[in-house]
Amino acid sequence: GGESDEHDTEFVRPLLVGDFNPSPDGHCGFRALSHCIYGDDSHYLLMRSAIVHEIQQHFWKYENLYNGGPLAHIDRINWLEAGSAPMGRWMDSEDLFVFATIYNIAVMVFTYQMFDVNNGNRPLPNRYDDAYVVLPIDADQGTLPPTMFLSLHYVNNHYIRLYFNQDQFPIPPLHPLWHGIASPNVAGWEAILEGGQNLYASLGGRQRARQRDPRRARGRGRGRSNA
Repeated sequence: GGESDEHDTEFVRPLLVGDFNPSPDGHCGFRALSHCIYGDDSHYLLMRSAIVHEIQQHFWKYENLYNGGPLAHIDRINWLEAGSAPMGRWMDSEDLFVFATIYNIAVMVFTYQMFDVNNGNRPLPNRYDDAYVVLPIDADQGTLPPTMFLSLHYVNNHYIRLYFNQDQFPIPPLHPLWHGIASPNVAGWEAILEGGQNLYASLGGRQRARQRDPRRARGRGRGRSNA
């Protein structure tokens, strides 16, 4: 995504223990995913390829995820050229559902926007809390829910990876698209979010995700770990 010099996660800041700020070269979202899986951000093109492959191999899973259908987004994701990626090739929030499903990881996105990315990047009068968590939308039968949580901060079209204390971290509301597209194999998985969501609410976070269509934002129980 685009460059950001704003790195304020508001009320969750006291719980942070570190962060990783990828290069603002249009690949920042995929760089953050690479950093989670491989320990560095150099495999960002591989992350793009993995998401494209997953969509192509399991097209039916994602038919109701992407506006206009998955085919309209494959070209956007499948940008494998070195150097900066143009805005039309940046990561969208829908891509996180595919990533979560491939790797069985929960992805938390803490969003404090200063500009309206859906309205010509006009300044917002107040930054808003639009945080959400994404869970896998399908899994092999008998698969257990995620134990790994990837935390991202999305601000001004830029993704930054966050690190929380392993033992206690806030979990924002479940992305409102999840219930409508999740398969029966992952039914009930939202129960793993309860403790962290109670903490999030106690810190002053929203208890519901915004009801606008989050797909328009571009950038944009068990033991568990904060990846």
